[in-house]
Amino acid sequence: RAELEAVSKSLAEAKLQTEEQARAVARVAQEKLAAEAALEVAVAAGKKHKAQIAQLESQLRQSQVRQKDAPCENTECGKLRQVVSTQEDTMDSQRAEIARLKGLLSEARNEIQELRGTMRVLCRVRPP
Repeated sequence: RAELEAVSKSLAEAKLQTEEQARAVARVAQEKLAAEAALEVAVAAGKKHKAQIAQLESQLRQSQVRQKDAPCENTECGKLRQVVSTQEDTMDSQRAEIARLKGLLSEARNEIQELRGTMRVLCRVRPP
C-alpha cells in the first residue's frame, strides 16, 4: 500500500510537471505566432515603403527630365537662358579667332626667323 501511494504521488507530480510544461509550450507557441505575425506586418510595411520609395524616385526622375526639357515659363528664366546662349556663342567665336591669331603669330615668327638668317648672310663680313 505504501508503494502504491508513493507511485500515485509520483504520478500526480509527473502529471503536474507535464501540465506545466504543456502550458509553457503553449505560451512559447503563442509568442512564436505573435512574433511571426509582427514579422509579417513589418515585411508588408517594408514592401509598402520600398514601393513608395521607388515611386518617388521615378517621379523625381520624370520631374528632372521635364524641368530640363521644358521651356521657361518665367520670363526672367527665359532671358537668362538667352544670355547664356549668347555668351556661349560669343565664346565659341572668340575661341575660333584665338586659333586663327595663333596661326598668324606662328607664321610671323617663322618669317622673322628666316629674315634674320637672310640678314646675317647679307651682312656677313668676309675676311680679307
